[in-house]
Amino acid sequence: MSHKFENDTWFTAKELAGLADMPQTAQGVNLWGRKTVRNERKNTCNLGLTGGGVMYPYTCLPIDTQRALILNGQYSEKPELSDYVKTLVAETEKEIGEPIEYRVDWDHFDRKPGKQKAEAYRKAEILREFKQLLDNEHGNRKQVQLMKLVADNHNMSWRTLQNWYLGNKGKIGVKHFDIKDWPAALINGFVGRQRNSDWSQAAFDYYGQLYLSRRQPTYQDCYMRTAEVAAQEDWLIGCARTMQRYVEDTYSAFTKILYREGEVATRKTFPFQHRDKTCFKAGEAVTGDGVKFDKVWVEFPDGERINTCTAWVWQDIYSGKITAHRLAKTENTDVFRLATYDLLGVATPCYMQIDNTRAAANKAMTGHIQGRHRFKDLPTDAPGILFHLGIDAHFTNPDHTISNPGVKPIERAFGIGGLHDKVAHNPALRGRGFSKKTAVPFTEFQQIVAAEIQRHNSQGKRRSDVCQGVYSFNEVFEKSFAVAAPRKTTEQQRSLLLMMPEKVRCAANNGMITLKAGKGPAGRNRYYTDKLTAFAGEDLVAFYDPDNLHSKVSLYSMDCRYLFDADWESSTAFNDTTAAREHSKNIQRKRKAAKLVAKAESRLSELEVQQYSQTTPQPPETTPAPTIITGNFKRTIALPKAVEIDVDTGGIINAETLFGKAAEQMEKALQHQLSQEI
Repeated sequence: MSHKFENDTWFTAKELAGLADMPQTAQGVNLWGRKTVRNERKNTCNLGLTGGGVMYPYTCLPIDTQRALILNGQYSEKPELSDYVKTLVAETEKEIGEPIEYRVDWDHFDRKPGKQKAEAYRKAEILREFKQLLDNEHGNRKQVQLMKLVADNHNMSWRTLQNWYLGNKGKIGVKHFDIKDWPAALINGFVGRQRNSDWSQAAFDYYGQLYLSRRQPTYQDCYMRTAEVAAQEDWLIGCARTMQRYVEDTYSAFTKILYREGEVATRKTFPFQHRDKTCFKAGEAVTGDGVKFDKVWVEFPDGERINTCTAWVWQDIYSGKITAHRLAKTENTDVFRLATYDLLGVATPCYMQIDNTRAAANKAMTGHIQGRHRFKDLPTDAPGILFHLGIDAHFTNPDHTISNPGVKPIERAFGIGGLHDKVAHNPALRGRGFSKKTAVPFTEFQQIVAAEIQRHNSQGKRRSDVCQGVYSFNEVFEKSFAVAAPRKTTEQQRSLLLMMPEKVRCAANNGMITLKAGKGPAGRNRYYTDKLTAFAGEDLVAFYDPDNLHSKVSLYSMDCRYLFDADWESSTAFNDTTAAREHSKNIQRKRKAAKLVAKAESRLSELEVQQYSQTTPQPPETTPAPTIITGNFKRTIALPKAVEIDVDTGGIINAETLFGKAAEQMEKALQHQLSQEI
């Protein structure tokens, strides 16, 4: 390998051995060098070579040896710009008043395919060999002779080499470019047809609008329809390929997808989001969805045969393991509820991802949980079962233009080669289940689904971020579950999933409640306990068993506090006197018992209450005499003259006259007082 030092290239004896005018061995080259080359240089490790030795400069080698190095590609040099290019640059710099750098269009080179780039590099290497021979020629050989020498070495015509170097037919040769730009100068300059024939813009606009349609017409159909309209409107149009190229060059890929495939399809043109599942632990987060086994006919215990048997499946997000499932005729709230009951037997998740379907996002299961897009949320709605259990449910966005409900991790378990196909291809179903007559019993189908789920979980070398192509879903789940400390619920909390909630209003007088569920010819089911009297007129949440409405119901407050259980109240025939008599006796017994309880709860008797109610009479309050009297300095009413009193009778003499005068004086005094106030 040659090395560049002090503007020259140096070669080792081993590299020069066997070349023209050189000995065949490295020892012979060193012997030649000691006799011929005086400015030899010792090779040391700091020169980038391993081991010692002697290196010889290129300029001191014989001419034939230099040519051999050039032809073998061991010597390469980038000369300066040619005089012609320097003249062009100088003239251009003089015109624009600032220095420039003369370059070719490398962007055009980058847009070319790899095959054309490789051909351009091959041409440049051949021309570099010729250029090195030309620059290092010390004899009288002409340029044509050197071209023929290089052309013969590469089995090509020297005229072709001449055209590359000097140019031909309007194409500038590489002689006028910098040597490092030769590949770009030698690349094919064709960029497609740039000149368009005479055509009408209205024709192209009409053609483009026809093509940008949700019906997704073909180019040929659009061209034929455009030609028909052009004949009527006197439009000038190009050929079919020109019209097609116009659409391809004018409209972007996003525009074509938007108008031809719809807004939903444009979402696929944007990069997807990678979500790391390792933020969870085993049993902490689950995702659920329903899968319909429509390839297998199943006979249910009631005799109905259908091919829509549906399973609700829960999958652990961290590991990908299917942790619980339930089968039913259709996807409904009950199968969702019972599958969740099985899930809580393994662990109680904190995070749950489900769809906004009527089965999953119902109020019975997800009431009071934020983000629901099903049914109208009301302030008086009862809390759902998941809310009672402290499970944070997250719903997929139903808007397909900005989201995709089908991106849940569990969807990957249902796809091609997934659980749906595994069940249909089970060997136990060979020759069975493909029609109504060959329907498989439901109990047997349950066993087949359970077995395939076990195979799905135990399959090794899963290519997920957690399994890393080594482990199975079961292995990574068990490994994480052992140290994850999963959340567990009590059996009483878990039993809520065996019942359905319903908001009820306690009767205003006795607190009895009635359920809307199970209403039949005999009316609604009623439930009562003595404790309901304290909640008369209030709203409660009743959890009932939908399979046995005659059993007890558990009552909770609206803030999810457990209160008590209430018993079912049976109905009797209207003319059943025996039942009426017994009911009356029971009322009498309850009333007597209630009186005894009330008497026992009363700590004081009536006599004791009256005894404490008797109070000692208090002396009448006396008003103390004032120590200071405020004087009244207003004008007083003039009193009448002293009257004469009859000594014998003690009466007033001329009483009417005296009374009249006194009344007159009092009236004047009042008028005077009123005038002062005004």
